[in-house]
Amino acid sequence: MTGPPAPDPDDVIAGIDEYAGAFDPVDVGITRTPHIDIDADEPVKPGETFHVVVYMDTTVPRAGETVEDFVVTNIWADEVSLDVDVWLTTSADFVVDGSPIAAVTLTRSNASSTRADFTVAVRDPLPDGAGIPRLCARFDYRLRASGSVEREVAIDSDCVTVDGDEPTAIARSGALLKSHVTVPDLQISVVRRRGRQDDYDVKIATRLLGGLTVEDQWSFGGSSSDFVAATLAEFAAPSTTRRGRQAALRGAGITFFRSAPGEFKKLYWQLIDAQTPPHTVMVMSEEPSVPWELMIPHRRGSADLPPLGASCAVGRWQGSDYVAPDQWIPLQDSIVLAPDYETRKLPHATRERDLVLKMFPGHAAPATFDDLDVFYATHAASLLHFACHGEDATLQSIRLLNNQRLSAQQVLGGGLATACRQKLPLVFLNACQLGRPGAGLVAPDGFATSFIACDAGAVIAPLWEVDDEIAHKVAVSFYDAVAKDPTTPFAEILRGIRARAYEEDGDDSYGAYCFYGDPNAAARQPE
Repeated sequence: MTGPPAPDPDDVIAGIDEYAGAFDPVDVGITRTPHIDIDADEPVKPGETFHVVVYMDTTVPRAGETVEDFVVTNIWADEVSLDVDVWLTTSADFVVDGSPIAAVTLTRSNASSTRADFTVAVRDPLPDGAGIPRLCARFDYRLRASGSVEREVAIDSDCVTVDGDEPTAIARSGALLKSHVTVPDLQISVVRRRGRQDDYDVKIATRLLGGLTVEDQWSFGGSSSDFVAATLAEFAAPSTTRRGRQAALRGAGITFFRSAPGEFKKLYWQLIDAQTPPHTVMVMSEEPSVPWELMIPHRRGSADLPPLGASCAVGRWQGSDYVAPDQWIPLQDSIVLAPDYETRKLPHATRERDLVLKMFPGHAAPATFDDLDVFYATHAASLLHFACHGEDATLQSIRLLNNQRLSAQQVLGGGLATACRQKLPLVFLNACQLGRPGAGLVAPDGFATSFIACDAGAVIAPLWEVDDEIAHKVAVSFYDAVAKDPTTPFAEILRGIRARAYEEDGDDSYGAYCFYGDPNAAARQPE
């Protein structure tokens, strides 16, 4: 049996254009600036306990506060108040006495929110090498990261020496957060403990089971990137056969799940046992290496479940501003980089370029660095597609013509950054060798991170070297699904693609694709 024929690309783009033109958001919203107050005189002393108050109002950030504004737009007419979760984390100098999770309420009519109260103690003795002592409050509205505030708390200088720059008052423009958005089933927030390079605070929240929130701490006993590389060593070994790679990928997935935060595993099995498994998962993480998509839920006496990335639409987001990406990326036009290499040609790159340009009319980008950089500085599109060779898995770079390269670092300071900031596009990096097992996975300064830093709306990229034939099939499958139904979330499309890697004769290249963005982000919002 065959399904219904795919719609004509002209009809798809016309439908998205018509929808985008008809979308008229209500100009009603709430904007607040978060603050942290303490009831102790500074500097505080080791062993001292003090109270912390977190709230939001309309005053400007104070000296020492680093702020990501809380902004919510398009609020329903009958929404007069918003309940916002608050998560307090600290540097290693402090410990929260009691739950680090509370809530505040915002109303349209009041300039200030209610207040969340916490009790914090200064460790005694103070840990060595903890850096600047800080408190940080992060805000979640309807399981979406929606702003933060961080401040320093001075500790008696006779007791501790801190490193780093002095903080200043910084007010960053908060990303617009639509209140009537689709809420993920499960949100996982991972933030690095201040002063502890490889230790993390974790918060896991679900809207299922009536709504639950738990918190935990996570450590790898060393570098998380080293842990990931070691776990995937057999998968990456050149001598491993295709069947062996699939077995190694499954084994690594079980290891990754076993090493996940304990409270996450406990909550996940609680959802499974209640027959309410999560379908959409949002991972907001300052830990860039662990591949949540590959985790295979495993417990004694039970059959292994499918990998998270095959059973769930997973979106991940990296960065320290703690603002969730948008859920609407209206694909209307495109720019495609598909170099016509003299050697090591990609046999499907031309067809891939033509497919994308037919569906989303735009331009083919030049493939030498200077011309490319100037072109992106003066052209922007809602979709940036790359069909090319990747080189140097450590540095993360794309092979251009004339023996030139485009590196992830050059993205940050070049024309591509300008193009991203103008249209907040979906970036599809369909390049073999963009990452190699154990190298691409652990590179915190790769292309995905660079594009996110340049305000891309979402990024699709493989986590290891992929087969050219499979890479083209993935692109065709992805864009075909967008054409059939532009409201289908990008992460859901990739969930189906990833699942092919775990079929009996599956190719692991399908499992390499990772989605950076909101798990409910799509080319068109549901009616």
